[in-house]
Amino acid sequence: MEYTCVQLNDLPDEVLMIILKKLANMEVLYSLVGVHKRLNRIAQDSVFTNNLTLFISSSNGFVYSLPDPILDRFFSHILPKIHQKIKWLGLESLSIERILRATNYPNLYGISLYNIQAETAIGLFTDETSSICTLKNQILELVLDISTNKIQSLPNFNDCLYLLDGRFNQLYTLSANISFICASPLTINNKEKIPTLKCFSLHCDIETCVYDELILPLLHRMLNLEKLSLCLIVGDRKTFFDGNDLKINIINNMSRLNIFTFNIRSSSRFYNQINLPSNENIQNTFRADEKGHCHIYSYPYKLNYYDGITNNFPGGIFKYVRKVSLFDEHPFEHEFFLRIAQSFPLMEKLSVRNEQRQINKQFRQSKNENQDLSIIKYPYLKELDLIHSCIDYHAQFLLDMLM
Repeated sequence: MEYTCVQLNDLPDEVLMIILKKLANMEVLYSLVGVHKRLNRIAQDSVFTNNLTLFISSSNGFVYSLPDPILDRFFSHILPKIHQKIKWLGLESLSIERILRATNYPNLYGISLYNIQAETAIGLFTDETSSICTLKNQILELVLDISTNKIQSLPNFNDCLYLLDGRFNQLYTLSANISFICASPLTINNKEKIPTLKCFSLHCDIETCVYDELILPLLHRMLNLEKLSLCLIVGDRKTFFDGNDLKINIINNMSRLNIFTFNIRSSSRFYNQINLPSNENIQNTFRADEKGHCHIYSYPYKLNYYDGITNNFPGGIFKYVRKVSLFDEHPFEHEFFLRIAQSFPLMEKLSVRNEQRQINKQFRQSKNENQDLSIIKYPYLKELDLIHSCIDYHAQFLLDMLM
């Protein structure tokens, strides 16, 4: 059998494009620009230059700056050659200013900012000399992912208000994933209408007690919003959040809204039967469950996690969910776990918090006996946390795994 050696440059353009599309655009540009005339031409195709992410993202979600030698090559050699082709930049906090000042970007309309601290974000959006502010008249879409490794002196929600105070007057898409939302001593414009904004996403995993004071007034400024996504935990309200609340305070105020996805948990220290949302309101609008709290979400549910499930969980099929947590002050019985396994067929991580002993324990027969056993299977489960649960649940999962 004869073997032949085929070099990269021997392959036709079509095959090269198929191979290179498997790599990140940053890797293609760094490896091929200026190396060879033909490869240089292919690397500068719009497929690899239109959308450029200049950071490293690990599998666990952490974002890191590119090594200095790679950044230096982009600053001095690559960005000046492709700057007119770049339409979207994905940046992280340490290299934002340097990249944006490396050259001009006449066709840039979108920026994603990741792993950025609140103070840095505020400086970028309030300092008229900052590189982002110089682009404010051409930026149409902005994704903001604010991280906090320490307690900030200013609440992160201020950054949304700063962005939407009129300085980015062409902005029509804003996606904000922030750490916490709380009251601020600062005075920020939260009244002027925002007619250009068409798409808005707000995601916060920490409970906020200022939904009615800060978030709702902001939403009411978005007259022409067409797409809205909310993922919030709302506390300290006199009433729970239900579908009727969303209709009256959000949907009825947004006549152009076409797509509305949401995942909202609410709790109330005024909890009593009078304040419970009626079953009719819930069933006529959205799926919900409540027991000292209320959880409403749009369906199909597309988040990869579902937290705080209680015995009141109604079931359903959640094919996107990979991480599940269970908590209740009443025991979880065998039938409940069966419902969980059926509802989350692709679940990989499960956490159980329940100190109550099971009432209806399952006394199972051994495999040797000819009897149909109600075994619960978790085919994709990789991680099980039972630290804060009583021994009954340890025994149940062990039996399920052994059967």
